Amino acid sequence: MRGPDGGGVEPDAVTLVGVLSSCAHQGARGVGFDVERYVHERLPSFRTNVQLCNTLINFHARCGSLPRAQQLFDEMPRRSIVSWTALITGHGMHGHGDIAVSLFERMVSEGIRPDKVAMVGLLSARSHAGMYDEGRRYFSTMESAYKLRPTLEYYTCMADLLGRAGRLEEARELILSMPMPADGAVWGALLRACKMKPL
Repeated sequence: MRGPDGGGVEPDAVTLVGVLSSCAHQGARGVGFDVERYVHERLPSFRTNVQLCNTLINFHARCGSLPRAQQLFDEMPRRSIVSWTALITGHGMHGHGDIAVSLFERMVSEGIRPDKVAMVGLLSARSHAGMYDEGRRYFSTMESAYKLRPTLEYYTCMADLLGRAGRLEEARELILSMPMPADGAVWGALLRACKMKPL
Protein backbone atom coordinates (compact mmCIF):
# COMPACT_ATOMS: atom_id res chain seq x y z
CA MET A 1 0.00 0.00 0.00
CA ARG A 2 1.27 3.41 -0.85
CA GLY A 3 0.87 6.33 1.46
CA PRO A 4 1.01 10.03 0.64
CA ASP A 5 4.84 9.98 0.65
CA GLY A 6 5.05 7.09 -1.79
CA GLY A 7 2.71 8.46 -4.38
CA GLY A 8 -0.57 7.00 -5.56
CA VAL A 9 -3.84 7.07 -3.69
CA GLU A 10 -3.91 6.43 0.04
CA PRO A 11 -6.58 3.83 0.97
CA ASP A 12 -9.38 5.02 3.21
CA ALA A 13 -11.24 3.09 5.93
CA VAL A 14 -13.76 1.68 3.43
CA THR A 15 -10.98 0.24 1.27
CA LEU A 16 -9.21 -1.21 4.31
CA VAL A 17 -12.44 -2.88 5.45
CA GLY A 18 -12.76 -4.54 2.05
CA VAL A 19 -9.16 -5.78 2.05
CA LEU A 20 -9.37 -7.09 5.63
CA SER A 21 -12.64 -8.88 4.87
CA SER A 22 -10.98 -10.63 1.93
CA CYS A 23 -8.01 -11.57 4.12
CA ALA A 24 -10.36 -13.05 6.73
CA HIS A 25 -12.18 -15.21 4.18
CA GLN A 26 -9.00 -16.32 2.42
CA GLY A 27 -6.96 -16.87 5.59
CA ALA A 28 -4.35 -14.41 4.28
CA ARG A 29 -2.75 -13.70 7.65
CA GLY A 30 0.39 -11.98 6.35
CA VAL A 31 -1.48 -9.45 4.24
CA GLY A 32 -3.97 -8.87 7.05
CA PHE A 33 -1.21 -8.15 9.53
CA ASP A 34 0.35 -5.69 7.07
CA VAL A 35 -3.01 -3.94 6.75
CA GLU A 36 -3.36 -3.76 10.51
CA ARG A 37 0.10 -2.18 10.84
CA TYR A 38 -0.93 0.36 8.23
CA VAL A 39 -4.11 1.10 10.18
CA HIS A 40 -2.15 1.72 13.38
CA GLU A 41 0.34 3.99 11.60
CA ARG A 42 -2.04 6.01 9.45
CA LEU A 43 -5.33 5.91 11.35
CA PRO A 44 -4.47 6.33 15.04
CA SER A 45 -8.12 7.02 15.92
CA PHE A 46 -9.34 3.85 14.19
CA ARG A 47 -10.97 2.56 17.41
CA THR A 48 -13.77 5.07 16.92
CA ASN A 49 -14.55 3.50 13.53
CA VAL A 50 -16.84 0.66 14.54
CA GLN A 51 -16.91 -0.97 11.10
CA LEU A 52 -13.12 -1.02 10.78
CA CYS A 53 -12.70 -2.40 14.31
CA ASN A 54 -15.33 -5.07 13.66
CA THR A 55 -13.49 -6.13 10.51
CA LEU A 56 -10.19 -6.35 12.39
CA ILE A 57 -11.85 -8.45 15.10
CA ASN A 58 -13.37 -10.73 12.48
CA PHE A 59 -10.02 -11.10 10.70
CA HIS A 60 -8.16 -12.08 13.87
CA ALA A 61 -10.96 -14.33 15.13
CA ARG A 62 -11.22 -16.26 11.86
CA CYS A 63 -7.45 -16.61 11.57
CA GLY A 64 -7.10 -17.95 15.11
CA SER A 65 -5.60 -14.86 16.76
CA LEU A 66 -8.30 -14.88 19.42
CA PRO A 67 -6.36 -12.99 22.13
CA ARG A 68 -5.78 -10.13 19.66
CA ALA A 69 -9.44 -10.19 18.63
CA GLN A 70 -10.46 -9.98 22.29
CA GLN A 71 -8.03 -7.11 22.91
CA LEU A 72 -9.46 -5.10 20.01
CA PHE A 73 -12.97 -5.83 21.26
CA ASP A 74 -12.11 -4.69 24.80
CA GLU A 75 -10.51 -1.48 23.53
CA MET A 76 -13.55 -0.38 21.51
CA PRO A 77 -15.34 2.61 23.05
CA ARG A 78 -18.58 1.51 21.40
CA ARG A 79 -19.57 -1.96 20.19
CA SER A 80 -22.29 -3.16 17.86
CA ILE A 81 -23.91 -6.57 17.61
CA VAL A 82 -21.44 -7.25 14.77
CA SER A 83 -18.56 -6.81 17.25
CA TRP A 84 -20.05 -9.43 19.57
CA THR A 85 -20.95 -11.80 16.75
CA ALA A 86 -17.45 -11.73 15.24
CA LEU A 87 -15.95 -12.76 18.58
CA ILE A 88 -18.64 -15.38 19.32
CA THR A 89 -18.27 -16.93 15.87
CA GLY A 90 -14.48 -16.90 16.07
CA HIS A 91 -14.42 -18.77 19.36
CA GLY A 92 -16.98 -21.22 17.99
CA MET A 93 -14.93 -21.91 14.86
CA HIS A 94 -11.95 -22.85 17.00
CA GLY A 95 -13.85 -25.13 19.38
CA HIS A 96 -14.19 -22.75 22.34
CA GLY A 97 -17.91 -23.26 22.81
CA ASP A 98 -17.89 -22.35 26.49
CA ILE A 99 -16.30 -18.95 25.79
CA ALA A 100 -18.70 -18.33 22.90
CA VAL A 101 -21.69 -18.99 25.17
CA SER A 102 -20.24 -16.79 27.91
CA LEU A 103 -19.87 -13.94 25.40
CA PHE A 104 -23.39 -14.51 24.10
CA GLU A 105 -24.87 -14.36 27.60
CA ARG A 106 -22.83 -11.25 28.40
CA MET A 107 -24.09 -9.60 25.21
CA VAL A 108 -27.70 -10.34 26.14
CA SER A 109 -27.15 -9.11 29.72
CA GLU A 110 -25.90 -5.80 28.31
CA GLY A 111 -29.20 -5.32 26.52
CA ILE A 112 -28.24 -6.36 23.00
CA ARG A 113 -30.80 -8.70 21.48
CA PRO A 114 -29.22 -11.37 19.27
CA ASP A 115 -30.02 -11.38 15.59
CA LYS A 116 -30.00 -14.22 13.07
CA VAL A 117 -26.24 -14.09 12.49
CA ALA A 118 -25.41 -14.09 16.21
CA MET A 119 -27.68 -17.08 16.83
CA VAL A 120 -26.20 -19.04 13.94
CA GLY A 121 -22.75 -18.28 15.37
CA LEU A 122 -23.83 -19.55 18.78
CA LEU A 123 -25.39 -22.75 17.44
CA SER A 124 -22.32 -23.39 15.28
CA ALA A 125 -20.11 -22.91 18.34
CA ARG A 126 -22.16 -25.49 20.21
CA SER A 127 -21.87 -27.87 17.29
CA HIS A 128 -18.08 -27.55 16.94
CA ALA A 129 -17.64 -27.99 20.70
CA GLY A 130 -19.98 -31.00 20.81
CA MET A 131 -22.31 -29.33 23.30
CA TYR A 132 -25.52 -31.12 22.35
CA ASP A 133 -27.75 -30.31 25.35
CA GLU A 134 -26.93 -26.61 25.41
CA GLY A 135 -27.40 -26.25 21.67
CA ARG A 136 -30.76 -28.00 21.84
CA ARG A 137 -31.84 -25.69 24.65
CA TYR A 138 -30.97 -22.51 22.75
CA PHE A 139 -32.66 -23.81 19.61
CA SER A 140 -35.88 -24.67 21.43
CA THR A 141 -36.11 -21.33 23.25
CA MET A 142 -34.82 -18.85 20.71
CA GLU A 143 -38.27 -17.91 19.38
CA SER A 144 -39.78 -17.26 22.81
CA ALA A 145 -36.65 -15.71 24.31
CA TYR A 146 -35.29 -13.69 21.38
CA LYS A 147 -38.19 -13.49 18.87
CA LEU A 148 -36.14 -15.40 16.29
CA ARG A 149 -38.08 -17.82 14.10
CA PRO A 150 -36.15 -20.90 12.97
CA THR A 151 -34.75 -20.64 9.45
CA LEU A 152 -32.94 -23.10 7.20
CA GLU A 153 -29.61 -21.94 8.62
CA TYR A 154 -30.73 -22.74 12.18
CA TYR A 155 -31.93 -26.18 11.13
CA THR A 156 -28.64 -26.81 9.31
CA CYS A 157 -26.73 -25.94 12.50
CA MET A 158 -28.94 -28.28 14.52
CA ALA A 159 -28.62 -31.12 12.00
CA ASP A 160 -24.85 -30.69 12.22
CA LEU A 161 -24.98 -30.59 16.03
CA LEU A 162 -27.11 -33.72 16.27
CA GLY A 163 -24.99 -35.50 13.67
CA ARG A 164 -21.75 -34.73 15.48
CA ALA A 165 -23.33 -36.10 18.66
CA GLY A 166 -24.10 -39.35 16.85
CA ARG A 167 -27.87 -38.75 17.00
CA LEU A 168 -28.45 -39.44 13.32
CA GLU A 169 -32.06 -40.57 13.60
CA GLU A 170 -32.93 -37.52 15.68
CA ALA A 171 -31.27 -35.30 13.05
CA ARG A 172 -33.29 -37.01 10.31
CA GLU A 173 -36.53 -36.53 12.25
CA LEU A 174 -35.70 -32.86 12.80
CA ILE A 175 -35.17 -32.36 9.07
CA LEU A 176 -38.44 -34.12 8.20
CA SER A 177 -40.31 -31.96 10.73
CA MET A 178 -39.06 -28.67 9.28
CA PRO A 179 -41.80 -26.20 8.30
CA MET A 180 -39.99 -25.49 5.03
CA PRO A 181 -38.45 -27.74 2.33
CA ALA A 182 -34.98 -29.00 3.21
CA ASP A 183 -32.16 -27.76 1.02
CA GLY A 184 -28.79 -29.26 0.12
CA ALA A 185 -27.05 -27.69 3.13
CA VAL A 186 -29.36 -29.40 5.64
CA TRP A 187 -29.09 -32.81 4.00
CA GLY A 188 -25.36 -32.27 3.55
CA ALA A 189 -24.95 -31.78 7.30
CA LEU A 190 -26.64 -35.13 7.91
CA LEU A 191 -24.62 -36.90 5.22
CA ARG A 192 -21.35 -35.58 6.66
CA ALA A 193 -22.41 -36.89 10.06
CA CYS A 194 -23.14 -40.32 8.52
CA LYS A 195 -19.59 -40.42 7.14
CA MET A 196 -18.14 -39.51 10.56
CA LYS A 197 -20.11 -42.10 12.52
CA PRO A 198 -18.18 -45.37 12.83
CA LEU A 199 -19.87 -48.46 11.44
